[in-house]
Amino acid sequence: MCLNSTNSHTYFSLGFVYHLNEKVNKAISYYHKSLKYKHDNQFAQEMLSRALADASELSWEEAKIYDLS
Repeated sequence: MCLNSTNSHTYFSLGFVYHLNEKVNKAISYYHKSLKYKHDNQFAQEMLSRALADASELSWEEAKIYDLS
């Protein structure tokens, strides 16, 4: 079975799973991808807002935004 690469629900689901597992940066990325294909998804917009709020509370080390190694 192949995943549909333009299905907003696929990307939202991946983002939600990453968010639940506290991988906020990946969640944000997948929420954005979901909204690319269905920009009026209110739930995805709300979850993106929550993920961004969660990310703003992380320290630089926790966020691992930049890999300088």
